[in-house]
Amino acid sequence: MNEDNHDSIFQRNIQRGIDKGIIKIERDGSKITYFCKRDYSTSFKNPEEKVRASYFCELVLDYSYPPKNIDIEVIVPRRTPEDRADIVVYDEDGAEYIVIECKKDGITDAEFKQAIEQAFGNANSLRAKFASVVAGLTKTAFDVAGFKPSEREKNRLSDIPKKYGKTPKYKFIKGEADKELKEVSREELIRALEKSHDTVWQGGKLAPTTAFDEVSKLLFCKLRDEKTTKKGEPYSFQIGTHESPEEVFKRIDAIYQKAKKEDAEVFKEDIRLEPKVV
Repeated sequence: MNEDNHDSIFQRNIQRGIDKGIIKIERDGSKITYFCKRDYSTSFKNPEEKVRASYFCELVLDYSYPPKNIDIEVIVPRRTPEDRADIVVYDEDGAEYIVIECKKDGITDAEFKQAIEQAFGNANSLRAKFASVVAGLTKTAFDVAGFKPSEREKNRLSDIPKKYGKTPKYKFIKGEADKELKEVSREELIRALEKSHDTVWQGGKLAPTTAFDEVSKLLFCKLRDEKTTKKGEPYSFQIGTHESPEEVFKRIDAIYQKAKKEDAEVFKEDIRLEPKVV
C-alpha cells in the first residue's frame, strides 16, 4: 500500500475486500479480479478502477449485497454497442436493481452531470429501479423507476438501499457506527475543498475571493453541524431522500443564522449562494 495514500478511504475499502476474498490485486498492482456474478479481471492502472473497486467492496461489505448478485462491465441494450454499465446490482430474482456509474475522484461538475445522464440512460435501458454515480468521494443516487425519465431533483436519494431494503431518509446519523461520518485523508480533504470551491465559483460567475468567502461560510456550517448534532440524530449538512435544493438550503442556512445571532460581529453577511449551488 502506497505510503502517500495509506489513509485513503479507497485503500481502506480495497484492503477490506482483499481480506474478505471478494477481490484480488496482482502483486505488481497491474490487474484486479472481481469475484462476483462472473469473475472479471481488468487493468488496475486506471484511476476510475480504484473507485469502482472501492465501491464494489462497499456494496458487499457495507450494503450487504451478495457478490453473486453483482456484475461488472454489463452490456447495455438499446444503447451504443460499446456502452457498458460499470456496476450492476441484481435482485434475488435476477432483475436489474441498481446501475452504478463510476468516475475518478476530482471530476468537474459538468463531467459529474454527464455521468448522471449516462447512469440514467443505462438504468432506463436495463429497467433498473435505482441509479447511482460515484466519482471518488462525491456520490449521488436516484429513484429511477418511480419517476418520469427526465426527473433529476424530486427523485434524488440520500443513499441507495441496504440489502434490498428501504431507502434511508438520511445517510449520516451521529453516533451510529454504520451511519457515522468517515475520516478522510489529508489529500482527500484537500481535493474535496478544491471541488467545493470550483462548484461555488461556478466557472467564473463569482470572483475568486467571493467564492472563497462563500465556501468558508459553508465549511463553518459543516463543522458546527458536526459539533452540535446530538447522538442519534441525522446531521443537517446533507441531502435527504426526495429533498429539494430549497429544503436543504433552509436547513443549512438555519445553522448559519443561529451563529449570526450569537456573534454578529463575525458573521455579518448572509450566505449568498442559490440553493442548487449549496
